Amino acid sequence: MLKFKAIIFTLYTEVRTWAITYLIDMRRTPFSRRRNESEYLTQKSLKPFYETYFRSVQLLLKIIPLLEKERNILKIDVEYNRAASTLINKSLQHFESVIVLTEQGLYGDATALMRNVTSDLLMLDYLNLHPELVSKFLEETKTTYQDDSSFKKIFNEVTMIRELQSHGSVLSMETFSIMSKASHSSHWGSQMYAYDLPNGDIAYKNGPRYEFKKSVAHWAMIVAAPFDFARSVMRHRVHTKLDMISKEWRLVHKEIVAIEPTLDALQASAREVVFKR
Repeated sequence: MLKFKAIIFTLYTEVRTWAITYLIDMRRTPFSRRRNESEYLTQKSLKPFYETYFRSVQLLLKIIPLLEKERNILKIDVEYNRAASTLINKSLQHFESVIVLTEQGLYGDATALMRNVTSDLLMLDYLNLHPELVSKFLEETKTTYQDDSSFKKIFNEVTMIRELQSHGSVLSMETFSIMSKASHSSHWGSQMYAYDLPNGDIAYKNGPRYEFKKSVAHWAMIVAAPFDFARSVMRHRVHTKLDMISKEWRLVHKEIVAIEPTLDALQASAREVVFKR
């Protein structure tokens, strides 16, 4: 009798488990399997990119409290530190969003967000070049762009890119324009939401789908982003002759020097993959 009850209980448990699993599967979207597959393949194939990205983010997270200390306690370079902290805070969240979208195989939306990351870095570099504009940047309100034509002219992205290029920036207007296409109602930009066929054509993927080349291309951009923000802050400190010899800032500089060769190697390998015919 006890053996019979045990068998009944086992069958009940198995049926109950199956029923719960079935109900969960029914509630999932049709894309769940594709998203899970894309996430697994991305994380498995690009592990070195993840490791370097986390290292670069930790570097940036070391810089933030140093900027806040100078702004709030030491009262040094207050306006720039506020501007830098604002842009870094925003971009850190963009970094993570781009990674989530890339892992899910949603490369078009990841591209649109990378455009925002690039725009924030562009602004930080431009403020380094024109520290006299930091206060104007901080004065912006929700209606400034509509009410103040001089603000739009000063912080025009094309103007900023061209001036930074004249000072050695590698950011091109073409790259910026391509990323912008993903967020606009652009027929050409819609190909970022499709996938490449072996014959060179594209096909609509209608949802998440893993693509190795696009995954590598996005990771090549995002792995460098925290490092680029950190280097921009350090460049500002050198130009304005701020503290670079205290223990904390020497450690930041040491980490930048240590990360750069690995970052260069990853981006070189990514270029081979992305531009391989």
